[in-house]
Amino acid sequence: MSRLGGVGFNYREPYEARYRVRDVAGGYRFVVVRLPGVVVDITRQTHAEAALRQTTERLQLLMGTPKDYAVVLTNAAGVVVEWLAGADTIIGYTSAEAIGQSVELFFTPEDRAAGVAADEMATAATVGRAEDKRWHLRKDGSRFFADGVMVPLRDEAGTLRGYGKVFQDVTGRRVATEALARITAESEQQKRLYETILSATPDFVYVFSLDYRVRYANASLVQMWGCEPIGKTFLEIGYEPWHAEMHCREIDQVRATKEPIRDEVPFQGTNGGRMYDYIFVPVLEADGEVEAVAGTTRNVIARKAMEDALRDTDRKKDDFLALLAHELRNPLAPLRTGL
Repeated sequence: MSRLGGVGFNYREPYEARYRVRDVAGGYRFVVVRLPGVVVDITRQTHAEAALRQTTERLQLLMGTPKDYAVVLTNAAGVVVEWLAGADTIIGYTSAEAIGQSVELFFTPEDRAAGVAADEMATAATVGRAEDKRWHLRKDGSRFFADGVMVPLRDEAGTLRGYGKVFQDVTGRRVATEALARITAESEQQKRLYETILSATPDFVYVFSLDYRVRYANASLVQMWGCEPIGKTFLEIGYEPWHAEMHCREIDQVRATKEPIRDEVPFQGTNGGRMYDYIFVPVLEADGEVEAVAGTTRNVIARKAMEDALRDTDRKKDDFLALLAHELRNPLAPLRTGL
């Protein structure tokens, strides 16, 4: 029989010692001796503790860099019994400070009030694991976001001995994700705002890629084209070859010169014949290179009709004045002769 450890014998204190003994089958069993005269078989408990240590060692090997991962072991009541890997680095408490404390030690006040730790242990004991993605509390009061899991730890007989909680500090990733979500939401809000404005105007607003494909078109333009245009070329939308070639040349010109161009062109769309005044402008990247060509187009057929009417009025006025001058000149001729 070999002694494994225990407190020294003292009449004023309870005596307890652990021993390894050989049984009748030739194997070893573990017992604890307590005075007065109590011997308890703790073989299962000793094996369970050894299994927990092996599990811990494997977890530490799997976790890799301690500063990124933490492993915390508790008993069945949720009291910390092992403070491993990067727990001290991530949470801030030393092993001596944490052992003996509730696992709620590093839970936020809100989660403590809600009983989150108890719910996690109940879930882990029932289904075998409880995933944990939430904010936790450091010793200095700051918070960190952890991505982890809690699993039950059982002995050979299946008795629940405690829980293992393994988690990773992913605060940086979480902050970046939240920032991205916020930026995306703001971008979507701006997009809805611009879409509302651009859809309310009768003018056409668009963006073309440098390979002559539609990247954006507002609602008025989509209605005029009568098809879903995104990704299509001018020919695929239904432009006549001369018209498509003209706009392709203009896109190349804007790309080469980085200068806007403006012109007028007739077009036959779903609304009939129109005369359009359009402008193409370069969309520049941060380095100053053209990445796309944007523009607006306005139906000016009414303006053209008004200009034609004004020109016709001016012509008629000139004709009338010429006729009047001619008619007035003829009656005055005799008088001029007599004088």
